[in-house]
Amino acid sequence: MKPAPTAHPRPARAQWPEAARPLRWRASGTGSDVPEYGRSATRGPLANPPAHTMTAPAAIQLTRTLPHPPAKVWAALTDPAIHAQWWAAGDVRPVVGHRFTLDMGRWGMQPCEVLVAEDARRLAYAFAPGVLNTVITWTLVPEGDGTRLSLEHAGFDPDSPMGKTAFEGMRAGWPMVIDRLAAVLAA
Repeated sequence: MKPAPTAHPRPARAQWPEAARPLRWRASGTGSDVPEYGRSATRGPLANPPAHTMTAPAAIQLTRTLPHPPAKVWAALTDPAIHAQWWAAGDVRPVVGHRFTLDMGRWGMQPCEVLVAEDARRLAYAFAPGVLNTVITWTLVPEGDGTRLSLEHAGFDPDSPMGKTAFEGMRAGWPMVIDRLAAVLAA
């Protein structure tokens, strides 16, 4: 048996002052009664708020034109002895599937795996898989007597403290690394 209707029904939404409306009824600013983030339109706070906000992964992108042919720039990216002079020591080799470790000093030993190796054109490797899960991609394009070198370091998770810290640090650090690469190539 249904209970009898109350003598004093609740006023319609539009009759409530904005500040007195339940959060789930407050207007979004567009004139519609869209619930605020993290609120259910029917039940107040979500019982299980999302554990991850699904922000798109962040990437660092840099491009520099170097006055050296692609073959010389490629050697600096793929020869372990030259690589150690401008960035980090490690057994980097342009062979797809090759696993190596970069000695990043105070940041420790970082495992890597070559994903793409196109001679004097493109080198990509997973950087710190299982930790940062990022990918570093170097692209070389001949430009006159030199090379347009592009770096993309992609896949940082801006929603994790480690991902955000790594992104901010590497965003500041990569230009200096590229400067060191240019200096080694010029020597």
